[in-house]
Amino acid sequence: MHVTYTALQTAVDKVGEFDPKVDDLPSRAKRLLQKCAYALISHQELSAQQVCSYLMEYGDHYTSHSYRNLCWTFYENFLETDLPNDEPVSDEKLDGFVDVDDAGNLQLWATMADDYRLRPYQLDMVSVWDFCAQIDKIRRTDTRGSNDSITSDDDDIDSCVDNFQQDEGLSSHVLHCETVSRPTYRFQTVHSEYRSHVVKVRHPRKRLVPVPVGPALPRRDHSSSDARYCRTMLLLFKPWHRAIDLRGDHPSWRAAFDSWCESLDERDPILYRINNIHLLHECKDARDSH
Repeated sequence: MHVTYTALQTAVDKVGEFDPKVDDLPSRAKRLLQKCAYALISHQELSAQQVCSYLMEYGDHYTSHSYRNLCWTFYENFLETDLPNDEPVSDEKLDGFVDVDDAGNLQLWATMADDYRLRPYQLDMVSVWDFCAQIDKIRRTDTRGSNDSITSDDDDIDSCVDNFQQDEGLSSHVLHCETVSRPTYRFQTVHSEYRSHVVKVRHPRKRLVPVPVGPALPRRDHSSSDARYCRTMLLLFKPWHRAIDLRGDHPSWRAAFDSWCESLDERDPILYRINNIHLLHECKDARDSH
C-alpha cells in the first residue's frame, strides 16, 4: 500500500500548481486521474512470476494476429505530386523514416511506396491494403543470371485458379490460393531493386493486419477534409499505379469515391474496413470525452 500512496502523492504534487486562466477544472481533474494512473503503473512492484518470465525469455504478450506498419502518407505524397489536391497534405517529415522487414533488414518507407507502384503485373489488381497484408519482399538468393523469369509456382497457381470462377482476376486467385509453395514474382523492370529482390505472396492464413502509422487518417464526418478522406480511402483500397487510376474523369475526389463505392457489392469486405476505420475514430472520441 505504501507504493500506492507514494505514487498518488507524486501525481497530486505534479498537478498541484495550475493557472486558472488556462486550465479549467474538468481538464485539471481529468489530467489528475491520468497522472495517478500513470504513476501507479510506473511505481508498481514486479512479481516473482514476472521476473522469472523475463529471465527465462518467455513472451510477455500473445495475440491471435500479426501486424505490419503501413505508412500511408508516402502514397498520399506521390498522389499529391502526380495530381495535386485542393487540400494541403500533412507536412510531417517522414522522408528518413525506416522500418525493419521480416528478415531484419532496414527498409526506407519511400522504397516501400515504390514497391507497390511498380509491383508485378500479376498483382495489378491488388490494393495498397492487401499488398501490405499479404505481400512480402525478399532478396533473391541467386542474382547471377539475367533471365527475367523467376520460379513462380505456375503449376500451383494454375491449379488454384481452377477452384475459382473464371470471371475473377488473377490477382484475386493469387491472394486466395492456399497451395504450400507460394507464388513469387519480379518487380517491373524500372524498379530500382528489380534484379535483387522479388515479391512473394503470403498464405491467406498467414495474412497480416496493416496498421496505419503517421498522422491520423482523415475522417468522413469532417467536411473540411472531405476530398482528402475520399482520396485516402481510394488509395488504400482501390488498386492503382497513378493518380488518374483513382480519380479517372470524375470532377472531384468525392465523385470518384462515390462512383467506386457504388460498384462494390454491399457485402464487400472493403466496405467493412472503411466503416471500421470510422468506428475507430468514434471510439477515440468517446475515450477522450470521458
